[in-house]
Amino acid sequence: MAIVSLQKGKQQPDAEATGQRVTAEEIWILQLDSHTLPIEVVLLINNLSSNNSYNFPVVGNGHSSYSSLISVGFSPKQKDSSYTYYEISVSFDNDRGTVDSSVAPQDEQPSYAFDFVDNVLVIERDTETDEVIANTAGTPIIVTENVPFLRCTIVRNESDYDHKKAKEYIGTINSTGARILGKQFDKETCKLDRWSGVTAYDNEGELYWRITYEILIKDDGFARELIMKGYLAKTDNGDLKPAASSKGWSAGQELKLNEQGKFYALSDQSDPTKFTTKTFNTLRKTSWPSRLGLGSSPASSIDVTTLGLT
Repeated sequence: MAIVSLQKGKQQPDAEATGQRVTAEEIWILQLDSHTLPIEVVLLINNLSSNNSYNFPVVGNGHSSYSSLISVGFSPKQKDSSYTYYEISVSFDNDRGTVDSSVAPQDEQPSYAFDFVDNVLVIERDTETDEVIANTAGTPIIVTENVPFLRCTIVRNESDYDHKKAKEYIGTINSTGARILGKQFDKETCKLDRWSGVTAYDNEGELYWRITYEILIKDDGFARELIMKGYLAKTDNGDLKPAASSKGWSAGQELKLNEQGKFYALSDQSDPTKFTTKTFNTLRKTSWPSRLGLGSSPASSIDVTTLGLT
């Protein structure tokens, strides 16, 4: 048996409202190539994907005219004696309980939450004057501040928890761009901070997993720019030596270094405009957005059939 055609009927019943609950029905016409029993029709329709070529609204899909209505089931009705022609009645509902009970857990759409979390960062320079933060004697002071990061928490149902992939990707930043709910984020600005799973069971007793992903987002990236300073500096022959007290420096004093790894002159050590910085990448880069269905291409946008997350 195979489908010859499956298309929506020309005349469709109107939606009905009872209080805040809205229901609707669509009539579809199914033609088959051979004798097919009603139970076989049910199995055939159930095997259609959510993005099937007929645009048939399988359970969990939305209504073509009323976006708040979700398909919750269908019923076939035989229309000829040869069992090749059926009328398919599709039911839609906006009642959350009815919708949730009709959709298999793995077909549910993922949930998203955005908030801000504090992360401790070391601050070395005044944000207004750009001067090195130091005490009255000129010694730098280490200051820490709680800087808010945007956090996106995604929860979705999956068939398994891949602990090996979780270990590989947790704590890494995106090597490619990422899209989350249509929002585009540049590469190296998103850190996968959590990938956890909890077991659950559907109404049929089948095991599935509630997977939680937490992503920290920092628009200027996660590379660390540090002021170069130290207790030792390079000499002309490449050795490392501390500052000589004969030049006015205190023994064991931490001082600013230039690009050649040598101490700045004593007069420049207190000059806030004289400093050298170097940027370090402290986090590994991986392609975890693609693994989670968060690729930067619009083509990888929301697709609940593949558990996509865009």
